[in-house]
Amino acid sequence: GHKIIYEPRMASTELPPSSFKAYWKQRVRWSQGWIQVGRRHLSSIIKSDMRLRSKINFILLFCWGPLVPLILTQILPILIVDIFYGTIPKTPLLYWIALHNSLVIPIFAITAFLHLNPGKRRPKDFGLFVGTAFVFVIFGFLQTVQAFVNEIIGNKKWAVTKKG
Repeated sequence: GHKIIYEPRMASTELPPSSFKAYWKQRVRWSQGWIQVGRRHLSSIIKSDMRLRSKINFILLFCWGPLVPLILTQILPILIVDIFYGTIPKTPLLYWIALHNSLVIPIFAITAFLHLNPGKRRPKDFGLFVGTAFVFVIFGFLQTVQAFVNEIIGNKKWAVTKKG
């Protein structure tokens, strides 16, 4: 019953965390929140009279999204061993999941690059975007893994980060 609108002139600012440690804690807290939302609301969303497309979007956003880092961090070592030794049975699903999830980095880099002010966008800077996107995505994966560990061991104590 609510209406959501998009306002392109709206700008939201926030103070960044004061240190890398504070940044890390903030991102782990955010990841853990996504996991909790998915776990808490999945069954009620599936049982609801919501449109199928909306249910699929919820599952992809709050359930599949947080699982991607866990799956990818397990599949990549298996595929690396397979490349060097060829001892793993050829399962197309493993390669499809790795390829699908690895596309996050170039898509992230291309999107960030294209959203730059055209006057500041230089083709030679695209490599920098790919490199920083790679680091950002790997950090995000590690933060999500830590959030899952926190959930499993019952560590739900929130620490508010100091702002810079």
